[in-house]
Amino acid sequence: MKLTASLYRLRALCFTLTAPVVALLIAPGALLAGGTLTPVGSPHQPIQIRSHQINVTLNNGFAQTEVLQTFFNPNSSDLEAVYAFPVPKSASRSAGTIVTGEKTLKGEVLPKAEAEKTYGEEKAAGNDAGLASKEAFQTYHFKVRPVRANAEVQLRFTYYQPIEIDSGVGRYVYPLEEGSTNEAAKSFWQPAQNQVQGQLLFNVELKSAWPVDDVRIPGFENSAKVTKLDAGHYQVSLDGAGAKLDRDFVFYYRLADKLPGRVEVIPYRSTKDKPGTFMMVVTPGIDLKAIQGANYTYVLDVSGSMQGKIGTLARGVALAIGQMKPTDRFRIITFSSKARLALDWTSATPENVTLAADMLAKLHTEGGTNIYAGLQIALKDLDADRASSVVLVTDGTTNEGVTDPRAFYALLKKNDIRFFGFLMGNNANWPLLRVMADATGGFYTGVSNDDDIGGQIILAKAKIAFESLHDASFKFSRARVFDTTGDLPIRFIAASNS
Repeated sequence: MKLTASLYRLRALCFTLTAPVVALLIAPGALLAGGTLTPVGSPHQPIQIRSHQINVTLNNGFAQTEVLQTFFNPNSSDLEAVYAFPVPKSASRSAGTIVTGEKTLKGEVLPKAEAEKTYGEEKAAGNDAGLASKEAFQTYHFKVRPVRANAEVQLRFTYYQPIEIDSGVGRYVYPLEEGSTNEAAKSFWQPAQNQVQGQLLFNVELKSAWPVDDVRIPGFENSAKVTKLDAGHYQVSLDGAGAKLDRDFVFYYRLADKLPGRVEVIPYRSTKDKPGTFMMVVTPGIDLKAIQGANYTYVLDVSGSMQGKIGTLARGVALAIGQMKPTDRFRIITFSSKARLALDWTSATPENVTLAADMLAKLHTEGGTNIYAGLQIALKDLDADRASSVVLVTDGTTNEGVTDPRAFYALLKKNDIRFFGFLMGNNANWPLLRVMADATGGFYTGVSNDDDIGGQIILAKAKIAFESLHDASFKFSRARVFDTTGDLPIRFIAASNS
């Protein structure tokens, strides 16, 4: 995919972005996420966050998120600043503006080299300008110049993403907590200010063609205002002042029980004479069969970057093991710089589950991250007569041993297992987990420290306790479908125009 950068200049230009923005957005000095504007150079006072508003529309499996933030430069001189914001995986940014005083800057997309060149020219000429660029999976930088002395600047942008709907439960995360996977940066840079001086406001509107039984906002049950307008229509608002942007906002909604398998499609076409695009989400129904007597291998990351997350990991895995049947078996592998078999194959009896939970509670973090070594042990001593699943819980930032994604794909592809990956932290390496899921027809998702971790593990257990949906195919009449992408092995069949 060609790298692009978005150039902001004082023009009335339409903002679009062809490459998806799918990672934590973090800049030097911005260790705590939530959208921070950091001065370039020192010494300068941190730029203050005057207000932070998020408007979210969840519409039948897809989300539109609008972010509106106001910053204030308390310094006596104009500054160039770096804006950082954590946009989640599978998200694509679609619009953005900067307002300084009476000037409004809108964005255009240029090739990266051209955008950087033009930004430098505008900056040298003393003009207002901005530059947004995406690097790898976890870095997104947005340069703004100038941020006027003792003045405010307003930033607005919108992004879209598909919603994860598992076992009838939809989940949306607005990522604010920094993932702490970059230990070198963490030890070098000083934390940026992440306190909202004024209002922090979340507005969520949920629209579902299927009936919704309930909604949940973990940690904000008493402060969020929830209004049910219809069976599939809810509005949620959360208003605060002086809040810290250091914990994720997680929103769950539970669809009615016993729904059939379904397909949700959002089409788009800019003009009638050009090909259109569509986004499709496929959700299995209630007819998947249960698996009797399965094997589960838990591969757990205990490296240094998991500090602060290890408690969430231990509680979640202990809960998953506790929901197994006595006919199931499990084992536990831990890894940091090296990997070891912490607990060999064990029947999921109540006594064994209690012992395993005690062991998990005593886990501690150290060393680097060698995921490959953990998976190598996990793929040994598999029982061909039982369904085998490998459950990896990690932040995904492998930095020791084998790191080439192709090697992970080859390793998993040659084994008859189902792989399930759970990513801890907002700047987790989701592309690597996607490669591993693709190799086995498996699944991966993010887990926030502010998630309802019990609910997430219940969904995970449902996935590995039932058969998977395989080889789905879709037939389109009077349309030609091409250049399809996605995480599932789905076949698209284009019918004739008759």
